[in-house]
Amino acid sequence: MILHTSDRNRKVCEKKFYMAAANVAACLGVIILHTNFVFWTKPGGRLWITSCFLETFFYWPVPIFFMLSGANLLDYPERYSTEEFLKRRVSKTLIPFLFWSLAAELYLSALYDRSIDWSLPRVMNDILNARTFSVYWFFLPLFASYLSMPVLARVESKIRSYLYAIVCGMFFVCILPLACRLLDIQMNSEVIPPIAGGYLIYIMLGYVLDRVELPRRTRYAFYLLGVAGWLMQFVGTLLASEGEIGVNVTFKGYTNLPAFLQAIGVFVFLKSVNYEKLFGNRMERVRKSVMSLSSLTYGIYLIHYFFVVGLPRLLDIQTTKLSWRLGGAVGIFLLSAGIVWLMKKIPLVRRLVP
Repeated sequence: MILHTSDRNRKVCEKKFYMAAANVAACLGVIILHTNFVFWTKPGGRLWITSCFLETFFYWPVPIFFMLSGANLLDYPERYSTEEFLKRRVSKTLIPFLFWSLAAELYLSALYDRSIDWSLPRVMNDILNARTFSVYWFFLPLFASYLSMPVLARVESKIRSYLYAIVCGMFFVCILPLACRLLDIQMNSEVIPPIAGGYLIYIMLGYVLDRVELPRRTRYAFYLLGVAGWLMQFVGTLLASEGEIGVNVTFKGYTNLPAFLQAIGVFVFLKSVNYEKLFGNRMERVRKSVMSLSSLTYGIYLIHYFFVVGLPRLLDIQTTKLSWRLGGAVGIFLLSAGIVWLMKKIPLVRRLVP
């Protein structure tokens, strides 16, 4: 089938919009996870159930971020050189990460009135292990994934090769560790093929799902698997944590089978939605808003935790209330978006919120 120029342009616009929509939804979802931190204290009664629901229902954003990176970047050789690719990753991700990690040190010191040990080993240890803001752990595997992309991007027959690695990863990274935990067998991580290790499975999965058009039955099957993955984590965590002091993490983990299934279902759903039909004559206005917000999400992720940590302490907010765990998340998302938008207007400062 040959696409005319107008058809190709429409396909490009649709792709850009679904990716932007997924990016915005994932950014808001991850903030909800962070305002719902009460989950990790394992409260009792209804609070435990609602916090477990939010924790598991919004567990897909991190895998989606990796999948979007794969969908966007694994074809980078078609646009620019590897040298340019690495330069862009350093300027757009590494430098802002280092700056905001140091800013977090100063912020927490002022917030909790404590001194800072500025010795190089201690600072480097905090940065490399995300001990300033724990939510910055995400950047370390992201950087590792970036360093792997120059090799992955030059693989011949990408989809077939990636599918092989994805199947290996699904078994050795997602299924086998969970089965070992359930059967009380010690998992030997040496059996995991390096090509499918870490978060690379999501990098390749995003590329494949973005470029393969799935028939309706297959999409619906993925939706059902996504719901099954969420229920596995939600119900499994509730049942496994009964009688324990803390949260039982058997069904948790972003590379665990429940999260893997949920992420596939959400990604396929966000890609397959008919947004033109959904929004009708408001589509152009929605498109502009979503594309604009999507350009701010990296900066939002970098600064939102300053508010997650600081606002409850400064304003004496009760973080167990649903109004904070949901309404607070939306408010922090919008507040962070506004601040990032303003920072992007300042020539030098905008480099810190790319």
